[in-house]
Amino acid sequence: MRIAKNELTEYQKQIKYFAEEGYDSKEIAEKVGRTLSSVRSAIAYLKVKEQIDEEKMAVMRASRTKPQTDTLNKYQRQVKELLENGYTIKEIAQKLGKGYECIWHVQNKLKCKGQLDEEKMAMIREEREEAKREYQIKIKELSEEGYTVKEIAQKLGTTLNIIIYNRSILRTNGQLDEEKMAMMRAEKAKLRETKKEILDLARVYLQKRKYEEVVVTLEELDENILEPNEIKTIEDIKDIVKREKTVADQVETKKTGEER
Repeated sequence: MRIAKNELTEYQKQIKYFAEEGYDSKEIAEKVGRTLSSVRSAIAYLKVKEQIDEEKMAVMRASRTKPQTDTLNKYQRQVKELLENGYTIKEIAQKLGKGYECIWHVQNKLKCKGQLDEEKMAMIREEREEAKREYQIKIKELSEEGYTVKEIAQKLGTTLNIIIYNRSILRTNGQLDEEKMAMMRAEKAKLRETKKEILDLARVYLQKRKYEEVVVTLEELDENILEPNEIKTIEDIKDIVKREKTVADQVETKKTGEER
């Protein structure tokens, strides 16, 4: 059920008026003396309650901002695109090989020309920060499970430097349980050694053509604790055993037939 217009508070009426005149949230916050988050919440509420003309908002905002993207040079367009995709000034400076002050200056120019969608920037930056936090949580979990930097990089499909950088941030913030890491790393090292010994023993039996011993030895390994490369090694050994046993059976069959 829609709320009647006269049920809006004076504050909501102000927000509605300025929003439909094309002002963005930041400008409205300055005009009504409220925080940016308060204004955004009010606009969201009015949209949900269908108390705001979104089509009019879009038209008026377009007429107020008068975008002139074609007047920007290639460098300014690059900065604008990166800013509106949530990148910080520092990150942009690194990407474009420019100084921090240089990017900061371009950002101010774009703001003065009304070329930046600051609401979009804030929203995407927040999404990127959330994604970064989730990524660091994964690194923390894997680190505390005893995985090395190289193993974590392989699991997450990234570079060693990125893992090292994020682990240093987690350490600085006191978010890594170093004691647990050391304990789990020791356990993993011991487990790796045990698995290696079992696989080496299976290979020895294979060389001696003791196929039954090979199978029994491999059964000691729990598939749940195996890495992809170890699983492949076991599959390769089993394939060899299968082929060798087939050949041995054929030879035995032929020999038996000749004896008869």
